[in-house]
Amino acid sequence: MNVHGYIAHPYDVLFFRGNKSFTFGEWYTEGRFPPAPSTFQGFVRSKILHDNGALDERGKINDGCKIRELVGDDDNLPMEIVGPYLIKEESNELYLPTPTDIVKQKDACRSLFNKLREGSVESDLDFLFYMPAAMPEEKLESLKPADFVSDSEMDAYRLSLDGLNIEDHHLFFSEDRVGIGLDYERLSKSGDRKAKESRFYVTPYSRLLDGIGFYFSVAGKRLKDGSQRLGGETHLVDIVSHNDGTLLENKFSPSREKLIKSIAKNHTFRLVLLQPGIFEHGWIPFPFNIEEGKLFASAAFGRMDLHLELLAAHLGSPQRIGGYSYIKNTGTANQSGVMLKPMMLAVPAGSVYLFRIQKNVGEKEITNFVQGIDNKKIEYLPYSSMGFNHVLLACGPEFKS
Repeated sequence: MNVHGYIAHPYDVLFFRGNKSFTFGEWYTEGRFPPAPSTFQGFVRSKILHDNGALDERGKINDGCKIRELVGDDDNLPMEIVGPYLIKEESNELYLPTPTDIVKQKDACRSLFNKLREGSVESDLDFLFYMPAAMPEEKLESLKPADFVSDSEMDAYRLSLDGLNIEDHHLFFSEDRVGIGLDYERLSKSGDRKAKESRFYVTPYSRLLDGIGFYFSVAGKRLKDGSQRLGGETHLVDIVSHNDGTLLENKFSPSREKLIKSIAKNHTFRLVLLQPGIFEHGWIPFPFNIEEGKLFASAAFGRMDLHLELLAAHLGSPQRIGGYSYIKNTGTANQSGVMLKPMMLAVPAGSVYLFRIQKNVGEKEITNFVQGIDNKKIEYLPYSSMGFNHVLLACGPEFKS
């Protein structure tokens, strides 16, 4: 499929809802930045529908059969979306979620997994895992770098476990705004859009700095340049074609040969989530089984089946991913009358897994594995097509336990 790149420029602030309800009496709404792939795929699909005349002036569907032909349905996506990722347009620098294993030190940053303790640790997970050899005395939250790293910093991280120079990148800032909730009972009965008494709330909006946009690519469909709503409160972005639909691959492919040699030497690697992960087998990216207190995973690519052992992982708290179904009752303001997609738990972006490759695997097999998964998505449809499960590989420590 042909791949086309785009940059979305916000005209103003943007707001991306979390899954916290407005109806429980809280005055401060939950926001999420950057948007989840489930939000962004709806934006891409809506743009395709607008481009092809499948929506009327009010944004309502005017041809149900054409909808499925153009953008699929809840279970099928006739396109492959990568992103979104923040980009500095002047330099084409991309900004990616900071891997969770990075901690600050006095002069530079390092990975928590730069060295592991020899003895394994028991847990309530039914399998053993290994701890970092040198845990900082401070709380890890206080040693966390900024939320985003540049693509050049990520490339250095892929090839090293310490001596990392991570800068603080100021890409956006938050603006709190006051909103007024509607009286939905009155709306459903009479169609009157009136505010409900005392229902005020504060919403965190995000404003990108000048020159910062969202980079994304779409394979299988072509978008026209122009404006489209993104996020809540009907805020617009301007979509402009980018001349490089494979920008990430062009950034990371030059270092892949060195990465392969490092992984082949130590037989360990880190797997980093660039987007939240929704996997077929829960929080583990690959099919797995537990034997003699160890978790073994099986990564199959083509005819090759690579056997891995999970040594450690540094994951964030799970994120709830939901959304409205493409098959829904739009004739009611009552949320219970609207079809919703099943709620899924996702491993957050930036999470890191440390695997060891089992013995008797040569550099050729490791090369095929790295080329088959690095800067690609672990397939679990339809979520991987939306942009979930995008991963990068990084070198791992020497570990002989």
